[in-house]
Amino acid sequence: MPSPRVLSLAVRSIIIVFVLSIVFEELGLAEQTMLVAFGIAFGALMLGLAIAFGMGGRDLAKRFLEKKIVRGRRKRKRRTKTNRRRSSAGSVSSPPVAVG
Repeated sequence: MPSPRVLSLAVRSIIIVFVLSIVFEELGLAEQTMLVAFGIAFGALMLGLAIAFGMGGRDLAKRFLEKKIVRGRRKRKRRTKTNRRRSSAGSVSSPPVAVG
């Protein structure tokens, strides 16, 4: 965990940036600054969470995908066996029907 001094410096810097952006917005110099700043912060937070979730769930995802692949191979083998049986048994066709 970061030291309290580093954490307080980061929070102070963030507050100063937001205050400056509000001042510029009130002066009419940067009207969309807050919207963009919150958008960037939210995007960064979501990206960080997605990366953390991906890194933490890597083993779980690996096991899940391995099970799916094994199941898919088993189903494919069953289908090919069933298709071979059907083709080797010979199909009985009905006589042609005359129309007209």
